This record gives sequence, C-alpha cells and structure tokens, in this order.
Amino acid sequence: MQVFEYEYRQLINDIIEQGIDLNGRNGTMRSLINTTLSASLNKYPIITGKKVFYKKAIAEFIWMLEGRSDIDFLHKHDIYWWDSYAVNNQIPKSYGYQLRKDPDQIKYVIDELQKPFTSRRARISLWQPRDLKEQSIPCCYTEFDFIKRPDGIQLIMTFRSSDIFLGFPYDALVGFLLLDYVAHKVQIKAHSISYNFINVHIYKEHIEAIKSYLNTPYGEGILAIHKPGKIDGYEIKIKNQGKYIKAPLVL
Repeated sequence: MQVFEYEYRQLINDIIEQGIDLNGRNGTMRSLINTTLSASLNKYPIITGKKVFYKKAIAEFIWMLEGRSDIDFLHKHDIYWWDSYAVNNQIPKSYGYQLRKDPDQIKYVIDELQKPFTSRRARISLWQPRDLKEQSIPCCYTEFDFIKRPDGIQLIMTFRSSDIFLGFPYDALVGFLLLDYVAHKVQIKAHSISYNFINVHIYKEHIEAIKSYLNTPYGEGILAIHKPGKIDGYEIKIKNQGKYIKAPLVL
C-alpha cells in the first residue's frame, strides 16, 4: 500500500469534511488551515491513483535548482502551465531567482548543515516582499527548513497556499528532490520531509475530478535516484498508475 498516498487521500477528505469555504482571488475554495502531511524515506511522496507527469516535476526542480526564470527550458520539457505568468519569456523573480540569485540560499543552507553542531538557521525563504510587485506569480511554497538530526536531515516545507489536487503532487516531489540534493551535497542521509500547509484547498472546479480520483485504486510507485541534480538522474517506476483525470488550472 502506498502509505503516503493513503495519507494524501485522508487530507483531501479532511478538506472536504472539515474545511471552510473561502472566497479567494480566483474563486471559491474549500480550505483547511494549518495542517501537515509527512513522508519518511520508506514512503516517497508519489501519487499513483491518477496519472501525474513526474518527468515534468523533475524538470521543474532542475529549472529552479539552476536559478532559471526562462520558459524556454520548460517548453523543452513539454511544460506549458507557466505560460500564463510569463513576461518577456521569463517568470520574473520567482522560485529559481529566489533560490539562487538573491543570494544563493541553497549554498547558504549547505554551509549551515556542514557546521559541527545543529544550526537552527538552515532555512530558505522564497517570500521576499520587496520583489512581489515584479513577480507575475508569488511563490506558493515559501520556506524550507532543514534540521540536522542524529539520524539524518529532515526538511520542513511550508506552503502559504496549496492546490491539493493539481499542484501539490508536483510540488511534493520538488521538495523531496531538494532534500535529496542537499543531503547528497553534505553527505548526510535524508531522513524525512514534512509539508506544512497554511492554506491547503480544493477549488470548486475540481470536485468532480476529485471524486473520480478517490474512487481509483492505488498503484505502486518507486523513486530511484542516481545522480542528484540531473534530469536523467532520476527514475520513477509506477505499476498500475491511474488514468489521467482532467481538471482545469485555476489561475
């Protein structure tokens, strides 16, 4: 059984049963406020009950890791959902820029984790108020906190806003790949990842698609990592993956 996916479905049910309806910038959403979903090394954050294009998630991770903002790289890997936010062929001052150029926060975290003690400053912030006016889309996940434990590195990934059905299956893997990349760099094994949601939600436009997904059995997924930080360095094998369930991207 896919333990992570079981808990993911439980979270979806919690949003449906316990959430509150809020009117947001882009319509009505049913939201759960302040909750967490976790994954240890033996339950990779892979969703199998519906078709997820994981090669695109890997490409997005590399795009961000390299500090890129251009959509040409995304198009090369058949990713077009960012196009609505493009300005002059760029996604201005978004994820990659914040990670690498303002300043290089990944390098900072690696330096903190290599200290002989457990630093409480090994964190990345993607929320920079001074850049908001220039951003066509503010970052939906905003903090990464890396905790060096005796048994490995734990990552806490915080979302100010998470579309649980369309966005999160991709974002969850991006966070896991970042944890793996950093752990590889500091030569300390990855322990676990926790996803903290300030607002995790379902859009009303996704209700029928979600019903279809919840009635689909799990598949079986395995994430194989070979060369962290390279698109061809990751392999995801999924047996009995669910069908593609179409749902509109709510902008």
